[in-house]
Amino acid sequence: MSLNAIEQSLDAICERADRWEAIRYRVIHRAVCARPRKAARRRSPAARVGAVAAALMMIALSAGLWYFADILLNLKIVPPDIPPAAYIDPEDIVASEGEQPIVKPPPVTGVQVRGNVSGITNILLIGVDTRSPDSFSGLSDTMLIMSVNEHLKEIRFISLLRDTAVDIPKSGGGHSYAKLNAAYAAGGAELLKQTVKHNFCLDIDEYIVVNFSGFEKVIDAVGGLEIDLTKAELTQIPKSKNDDAKLSGEARTVHLTGYQALQYARIRKIDASSDFARTLRQQKVLTLLLDKAKESALPQLLSLVQETAPYVMTNIQLKDLLSYVKKGYNHWSGYEIVTGYRVPGLESNEFTDLYIQGGQLALILTDPTRTVLALHQYLYDGGE
Repeated sequence: MSLNAIEQSLDAICERADRWEAIRYRVIHRAVCARPRKAARRRSPAARVGAVAAALMMIALSAGLWYFADILLNLKIVPPDIPPAAYIDPEDIVASEGEQPIVKPPPVTGVQVRGNVSGITNILLIGVDTRSPDSFSGLSDTMLIMSVNEHLKEIRFISLLRDTAVDIPKSGGGHSYAKLNAAYAAGGAELLKQTVKHNFCLDIDEYIVVNFSGFEKVIDAVGGLEIDLTKAELTQIPKSKNDDAKLSGEARTVHLTGYQALQYARIRKIDASSDFARTLRQQKVLTLLLDKAKESALPQLLSLVQETAPYVMTNIQLKDLLSYVKKGYNHWSGYEIVTGYRVPGLESNEFTDLYIQGGQLALILTDPTRTVLALHQYLYDGGE
């Protein structure tokens, strides 16, 4: 079945009123949306199921859009008319962790806010530090910008370091100064988006949130990952989810389960550079995961969609997801995956360390304008 035929089939499911709204609310409430009887008689239930099944099969084949595929079944779509989570002052979060107020970073000046442009699409990926499989609340342990560059035929992943001191907008006006990971905990993805826009001059509208349970599930669903571990890294990896004893021995390649891969991605204690090495591990896991997804058979991909979707939340509406899938199937699946860029960078004296009460580390940008201009050049160079 061609993509055009799939799209026509999906259109026929809810051809009356706002067909995409009907699909969206059916997914959210996990119930079949109401349709006029006349429209319902035009297509049998078996035909409707067949159309959706065919669409999901094509979605699964879009391996280059893995993070879009795994939320299309039982996904949690945030409708535009549902208000964001209640706002908490980020300074309260800082205080609750026994920290002192963070030094105010200098402002960004003379930089134009930029968003998606022709051939370049940016999406915010958020990993939430929560142990509850049904929760999307907590500190954002991982923040990545996924930038699809159709001009360079690349999918780039840019890590935003969680310890970076930023200016977080307050709902009643004014700003708080705290670590970047406090923005999501204070006001959800919407406040994190505002914070990214205010501090990095990037207007990123769409986001995908994954909790830690989802991280484990998606890796287990592809059968785990083969990762090269150093001798020091081995000492941070538990033997299993039910055995806290750590691995040992010389550096080698180890097959990691989802739980073990999560611990690997969260390693901090052995690194002098702390969050910098940790973000490289996260990007390494992401690259291996995408590569393995591309090699998976169709039944395995469909099973993975079912397993992981409940642990993913997004504000990307279904009609836009379908548009991304069409692009992914035709173009993006063959793009090169590029990792390694971090904000701030470890080189060029981009930041200074500030150790605050409790041994917590904050990264203060020495020249935020320079950092933001470099980020924009990396994202948009050759794209406009």
